[in-house]
Amino acid sequence: MFTLSERLMAMLRIIIIDDEETIRIGLEKIITKARADYSVVGTFSNGRDALAELARLEPDVVITDIKMPYMDGLQFIQALKEQRPLVRCIILSGYNDFDYARRSLHFGVTDYLIKPVDKQELFINLDHITEAIVRERLESEREMLQDHKAKRNDYLEQEIVLRKRMLGELPTVEMDASDKEEMEDKQQNLLEETYVVLAMRVSDKLMCEYLLAQFRIGKLKECAITSMGEQAMAVLLSINSNEDPYTQVQRFCSKLTREVRSQGDPEQIGIGVSQFFQSKEQLQHAYSEALQAVHYNIYRLDTAYFSFFKDVKHKTLDLALMTNLLDQELTQALELSNREAVRFSMQLIFKELEHIKPTYEEVVRVLSNIFYVACMRCDGLSNEIAQLTKPDFNIYDSVKQYLTLKQMCKWLLDLLDDALKNLEEKRLGSGSRVIETVKQMLHAQYNQEIELTELSDMVFLNASYLSFLFKQETGQTITQYLLEIRMMKAKELLRARMDLKVYQIGELVGYADAMYFNKLFKKTIGITPKDFRSR
Repeated sequence: MFTLSERLMAMLRIIIIDDEETIRIGLEKIITKARADYSVVGTFSNGRDALAELARLEPDVVITDIKMPYMDGLQFIQALKEQRPLVRCIILSGYNDFDYARRSLHFGVTDYLIKPVDKQELFINLDHITEAIVRERLESEREMLQDHKAKRNDYLEQEIVLRKRMLGELPTVEMDASDKEEMEDKQQNLLEETYVVLAMRVSDKLMCEYLLAQFRIGKLKECAITSMGEQAMAVLLSINSNEDPYTQVQRFCSKLTREVRSQGDPEQIGIGVSQFFQSKEQLQHAYSEALQAVHYNIYRLDTAYFSFFKDVKHKTLDLALMTNLLDQELTQALELSNREAVRFSMQLIFKELEHIKPTYEEVVRVLSNIFYVACMRCDGLSNEIAQLTKPDFNIYDSVKQYLTLKQMCKWLLDLLDDALKNLEEKRLGSGSRVIETVKQMLHAQYNQEIELTELSDMVFLNASYLSFLFKQETGQTITQYLLEIRMMKAKELLRARMDLKVYQIGELVGYADAMYFNKLFKKTIGITPKDFRSR
């Protein structure tokens, strides 16, 4: 009995050739009705017509008569063996052709059948052919798998050596004999010429494995490539002295992005390119440059998937400004659980990062700090985030899996916004519903004169009890809470609306008296509105 895979291998494509139509039709019916894995793909009245269709029909077995017009059976078999030597042949012969049929065995004929054809004998022949074909196909498959495994092991050894050399774990010049044997000739040849190193980051492990596979099957012949982690690779690319080097690099990067695009989103790849080198000893330094360039690629435009080291320009991160944005702007918004204000504060931080373009590690650290500040300043937020993320969630690793600053910021903003939304819904469903309603009213009408009695009437409580309940729930009086909202809105307007005078901003947040607004702002924030705007 055949296994399923062997049964699939046993599917036979059969051609029948006989100048008698009744025999052709009869054999076709017998074969197709008896066995589902035998398929008659063509019937012909002579060898000439059958020969013309061989390439299209790709038969495994030919059942042919001997005496036919235009081209007899033996002539056909000779021509067949020249074109497709692996095709099996069964001769149909009458009693008068018996000796003739026997002689045909010298031409590679598998067997002969005497007319009228005995069904049992026919299927004995076909079954023998099937067994032989399955054995051959299995053996061929085993050889291919062994060859593939050997090549894959070779590539893995070569990739390990290249990775060690990139990281400086294996000296480029003073390698021992065994390491030299492992080193692929192509890698050595690449280092003999002008070369460039590319550091690549991809969105997931599968994309990394796909690109490595393209190299192993020879689709990326002009380079040597190695994995540098689940989402990272390094490429050693030789530069032809007869062509502009940047043109060659751009063409190769475009080729890589096309490969990625063929699998999905082109934004799944980022590439950093080192300067050009000619010395083997500088391979580790070249990789370091490429790594800095691929990290700088987080600031890329949507259409630019690669960055050159020569274009890397970082500015010093203003830690004082960033601390102020985190500790004042964001913290106050979080303590009020104000999703809109949190989003606004975070976007200010993101714009500052985009403008300064600090190093990759600084970006990851700032975004991670935003997360930690949020969890510390907003009660219950950590639990909501735990519900939205996996058990092994790590903010540092999660941020680093994204390839652009835009993607990083969007992910973090969405995570915190979803967590705050869930937290808000739970609070509304608890005994704090009344207080949340009052907060919403204060946020909606912060720039108007609001009387305590108006608030208490809207929630059907007396004014004294509402004040007590609000202080118990929030730790603040209603007046203090309203002041925070107004000051937060004032700060937003001072930053966002440079066209407005300070007194106009005071009016917009509920203070018609400009002097009183200035005094209250300085008392609450620590500096005047004018000084705050100029910082």
